[in-house]
Amino acid sequence: MKLLSLNLQNFRGIKSLNINFEGKSANIYGANGIGKTTIANSISYLLTVQQLTKEKDFSPKTSDTHNLHHIVNGVFELDNGGQISLSKDYYEVYRQKKGELAEKLSGHTTDHYINGVPVKEKEYIANLEKICGGDVNKTKVLMLVGYFAEVLSTTDKRKLLFEVCDKGLSDETIINKNISLIPLNEYLIIPGTNNKYLIDEYKKIAVNQRREINKKLESIPERIDELELSLKNDLQTKDTINISIKNIEAEREVKQKELDILLSDSKALELSIDKKISVLENHYQESKANYIENNNKDNEEIYKAINALNNKKAELVQTSMEYKNKIYSLDLKINECISNRQRLLDEYDKVKVNTFN
Repeated sequence: MKLLSLNLQNFRGIKSLNINFEGKSANIYGANGIGKTTIANSISYLLTVQQLTKEKDFSPKTSDTHNLHHIVNGVFELDNGGQISLSKDYYEVYRQKKGELAEKLSGHTTDHYINGVPVKEKEYIANLEKICGGDVNKTKVLMLVGYFAEVLSTTDKRKLLFEVCDKGLSDETIINKNISLIPLNEYLIIPGTNNKYLIDEYKKIAVNQRREINKKLESIPERIDELELSLKNDLQTKDTINISIKNIEAEREVKQKELDILLSDSKALELSIDKKISVLENHYQESKANYIENNNKDNEEIYKAINALNNKKAELVQTSMEYKNKIYSLDLKINECISNRQRLLDEYDKVKVNTFN
């Protein structure tokens, strides 16, 4: 990415400045206080959301000025040859509180623009990450003094150094270059496969295992105390144990006598119950036989009445069939008479028209 032009308005003492870099390297010379650091800060402020110097309470605002817009705008050429315009506008915010006649300064705000289009800060930062290869840290390392050494975590430093030194450098290559590291190969093999864990993956496994072991180690003293207390409560003297045994045996004898009495009583009760069951069964069989006999007598009269009705029904059906047959014969005779009558009428008409001498 190359800087094509930079425009400042009311930015930290610079009222108006326009520089055409045309994507080339540039050196800025001048006396102290002329604005060299301010120009560098404006570029850093535009691309990294913070200043180049370590100045506390950094602000793009020109001191002792009010009601002004403090603007920085940069036009950049991207790796694909396209161009993008980035702008920030820092200004005061005035608000009139209820009951007051005039507006008062309530704070400051920053508007963000991409190619002249206003965007929210989150979208602005997301686009910065995109044009910076997905990692703004790389831009900060290049622009901010001490950022790599003082701000980046050890993991990010290691990652960045590997990217700069050798992108193809693998864990296996590093291990094989150092004899003392070769035994690591045995631990990196994934169980049940011929594949290997990455160093970072195995570190996570080791950290998790260490955490579990520490938890178990921390619980051991408590478990020892619990066991010691349990043993103290459970241990008894020999005399105490003998007394307990005698008491148990005496109690056993008492319970055995009670059991013998219960068994004796239960046998007598069992015989009594069997006798009562036998009497009840005999009574049941007698009642059943009486019921069947009485029921058969009652049913016999009913069955006779049903048979008589069935016979009567059969007779009526037979009579009905006979009447139907007679009606059918009469219908045939009626039809035959009607046919003969018509035939005689026709013959009469023929005779009627003849003339007799």
